[in-house]
Amino acid sequence: MKKTACALILLLAICFSIAIVYLYGAWTHNRYWNGTIAKVQDTEIGLIKGILRIDLNKIVSKQESEPLVEIFKPLEGKLIVEIFVDSQLVFSNRVRDFRAKEEQSLIELARFNSRILFKIGKYEPPTWNSNFGKWILSFNKWFTPRFDYITMPFIFFLLIFIFGFLALIMWYKARHEQCLLQDILKGINEHVKK
Repeated sequence: MKKTACALILLLAICFSIAIVYLYGAWTHNRYWNGTIAKVQDTEIGLIKGILRIDLNKIVSKQESEPLVEIFKPLEGKLIVEIFVDSQLVFSNRVRDFRAKEEQSLIELARFNSRILFKIGKYEPPTWNSNFGKWILSFNKWFTPRFDYITMPFIFFLLIFIFGFLALIMWYKARHEQCLLQDILKGINEHVKK
């Protein structure tokens, strides 16, 4: 095959792979973020409510935030936990780069002559278009040896399309050569009959 044909096959395979990965990702993205992650966040909120029933009241009443940082560190970037003692913010693990959802779970405790308010919120999931846009613009990372939930399907679809186009070209070439061979055999057959 000529170099231009190989380049055309590769270009078409890349274009089709990107389109399929975008559609596949758009379908799975919403199912993941609005299904799986939402259920995990609800479980984490229940876990926090259970933790609050333990000894957290004593920690908050003394307004020591170091134990709170350790307790809520695993939730950083996943759930928003803000603790207010008498309307004063004592602790927050909110990541400012992420957009928070409007809904919040409020847990209010009245202990040690203080009003303790826990606000537990969720982050908005990133949009598929923003994730895909970041990925497609950093094509230097497409073939690096790391797992990426966009790159892996892209490589899979790319290989499918490359092999599919090669099979189509081979079929077409074999069909074309078969027709040429039939014409040559007809010519030989007519020449032998004369």
